[in-house]
Amino acid sequence: MKKNIYIILILIAGIAISCKDMNDLSDKYLDLGETVYLQRVDSLEVLPGKNRVRFNYLLISDPKIEQTVITYNNGADSVVFDISKTHEIDTLTFDINNLPEKDYVFNIYNRNSQNMKSVPVEAVTTVFGERYQSRLINRIPVVSRDDKGNLVINWEKAGEDLGMNLFYTNKAGETKMEKLGKEDLTTILADVDLSKDVTFETFYLPRENAIDTFKVNPSKLVLPEEFLYNKKLIKEHALTKDNRGRSWGGSVDKLFDNALNSGNFYHTGQWNDGPPCTFTFDLGRNAKLSRIKIDGRPGQPLRIPQNMDIWITDNIEGADTELNCQDEGWEAEAKSKGWHRIAIHQGTIKPGGHGVIELKFDSEIPEGRYVRLRIGNIWDNGKYLNLGEITLWER
Repeated sequence: MKKNIYIILILIAGIAISCKDMNDLSDKYLDLGETVYLQRVDSLEVLPGKNRVRFNYLLISDPKIEQTVITYNNGADSVVFDISKTHEIDTLTFDINNLPEKDYVFNIYNRNSQNMKSVPVEAVTTVFGERYQSRLINRIPVVSRDDKGNLVINWEKAGEDLGMNLFYTNKAGETKMEKLGKEDLTTILADVDLSKDVTFETFYLPRENAIDTFKVNPSKLVLPEEFLYNKKLIKEHALTKDNRGRSWGGSVDKLFDNALNSGNFYHTGQWNDGPPCTFTFDLGRNAKLSRIKIDGRPGQPLRIPQNMDIWITDNIEGADTELNCQDEGWEAEAKSKGWHRIAIHQGTIKPGGHGVIELKFDSEIPEGRYVRLRIGNIWDNGKYLNLGEITLWER
């Protein structure tokens, strides 16, 4: 019995000592105080830009917050922003500027003057700069003319751009700008002075959420020296004294059908009606011509003009001439009725093959719509003028 009482007393003493040790440990941590964290950065957006970054986030119901700290470069650099809370939920925006172009890891936390902090939030982004911009190029233009003579520019994208600006001068001398969206891939300019520069610049956004767009340095639109004229626009416009070339089924219109063969031609002589002669055609609109190519009928090189001149006018009303084209006063009459001579051809070397004449027009010739060829003689001095095809270019 005494033995049992002794064992019980020992157990009670052990429990008492253990409880004292536990209380000492608890008191130690209570003396240190409980760790209290401030409200962390909420709904963070990190928006990249050109040598800068923007931070958007929410500050929710914690009046103890006084500053936001953003560290980067493994903590070697930091920026501190003071905060003044005004609403239940505040939307805050801060920028860090003058950043070198590279990838960054940012740590963002809130703090106050009692050195209380929030749990940090990590964000990763890329800052863009000159290196990125140097890789960007403008859209690639492909230039042509439409049937109305308008300048047509088809744009080939060099990347996923936002769009572009196009600068040009109209015929009244006014500087114009057109904004093109990212889906605008064709531009038609009806009123443009092509003697002045046409320039363009393309815009890019490096990322969908970026705050800065990048503009490529302007490029000058390089125009071809000339444009092939659309033959589908050209039709005969016969004047009183013209030879319409209808011998053996020929015609003026067959000169513009893109078919050069021995059975498709302009032909004179069936009714003893050969050169000297004229024929006239309508371009379909005013144009400033740059060049003409006249192909003879295949197999008949000596039946193309040896001597001829080419005339143009922009108004056919009252332009018909009464004199025969070989008459001495014909040139004066033609000029008095609005015709301008734009080329003279005097052949000196006999042609071979099917016979070809190519003439370039001076850049100062006027625009016109109606073209008249006056043929003095053909190489064999006969009456059978044979032409296969006429091709024209314009500026």
